[in-house]
Amino acid sequence: MRSFLFLSLMCVSFVPICETPVDAQVVHPEEPVADTSLKTTGDLLRGFDDAELNALRKKIPQRPEPELGIARPRLAVVSGTVFEDRNGNGTRDAGEPGLPGISVSDGERVLRTNGDGGFRFQIRFDENPHHRFVVVTRPTGFRPTRAFFERIPFDEPRLEYPVDFGFVPDPASAKREFWFMTASDSQFTNIEQMIPTAKDYAQVTSAPAMAGLGKPAFLATAGDLTMNGSQYEWDMYDFIRGSSNIPVYEGFGGHDGNCLDPRCTVSFEQRIGPPYYSWDYGGVHFIQLVYETSYLRTPARERQSDWLQADLKSLPPRTPVIAVSHYPLDPGWFDQRRDEGVNVICQIGAHWHVVQAGSRGGVPVLNSAPARGRDWGAYSRTYRWVMVTPDGVRSKLRVAGQYKRLRVVAPGPTARTGPAATRRAGLRYGTRS
Repeated sequence: MRSFLFLSLMCVSFVPICETPVDAQVVHPEEPVADTSLKTTGDLLRGFDDAELNALRKKIPQRPEPELGIARPRLAVVSGTVFEDRNGNGTRDAGEPGLPGISVSDGERVLRTNGDGGFRFQIRFDENPHHRFVVVTRPTGFRPTRAFFERIPFDEPRLEYPVDFGFVPDPASAKREFWFMTASDSQFTNIEQMIPTAKDYAQVTSAPAMAGLGKPAFLATAGDLTMNGSQYEWDMYDFIRGSSNIPVYEGFGGHDGNCLDPRCTVSFEQRIGPPYYSWDYGGVHFIQLVYETSYLRTPARERQSDWLQADLKSLPPRTPVIAVSHYPLDPGWFDQRRDEGVNVICQIGAHWHVVQAGSRGGVPVLNSAPARGRDWGAYSRTYRWVMVTPDGVRSKLRVAGQYKRLRVVAPGPTARTGPAATRRAGLRYGTRS
């Protein structure tokens, strides 16, 4: 197994305790991510050896950036059924009933499936190169048996799109106490940077169950997954997210659209999926938003705004909402939601490559730490764990590569101290080899 050395090869470091109370679908890798036995100091520091590097360079070769397709204005019809996939094969078979009352969106409007689980959208494409999506909001108590969205390409002439979405009961997602992980800002450009991040995804998402909360529900990313959003970088990111052992709900950040001129979300849409959408888990409604709306052409920007209003209006009163976006959202966003009666209980942000936890009018705002290595500060390659219960939201930080954590408090709880004495708490990070 690999070893991890933190903070200039210091294997013991003390940082403030970050356990502060505050008021996709599963992608399985085709083969396990290698966690090789590394022998030299250089290999230990970079997290891989030459054999592993050369093998992955062959598997994921560099390639030129393809030309963007030409938009085909048209009126497309997307229709189908949301159904209970009783055999879990991703296809609707005889006898599998439709699921009524499930939220489905075309990225602008939100409707509920009819009594038979059916839905229908007419989607008008213009001259702007944005893919469109039909997205099912994963309902609490279920998990999808295929992708929860269908991509409708902007650059093909097709007019009819039949599509069905299967779900199976998932008791874990019906529990009101659960936890999930967040990550952001992996921002890699080459295989050497990709490999450690893929190993981190594999290791971190293998975390054991927490007492009373079970295993991690999913990983929510808050954008800047790549440095520029080139197809080669998305090839590498496919390898990274394929190493996750839990579902991944991806978010867009500006770096993910910088390779295009003008900059936009199209490569993210092509390789990942919808840049904004929602899902439910444990009775909580999660929304992914594009904060950097300059990456959306004007009609797409208006569609996101219309979708957000329709999505939140579709919720039963007092439904808890957690928002995820690349930047921490502005105070005005929280004020507007409060005035609309929306029960926002937390926001996950990123961008700043820091780990602060703050609040907007009492609503916790938790910054995801950078997943990339060699960042400034002590929190490179760090992930946030978020625990949700009816009592509120708490969070912890985990540096990738930790296998054991020892909480050290000094002086001890029974020690006699003077009035000016201060108790200090710290964490000792262990390594494993």
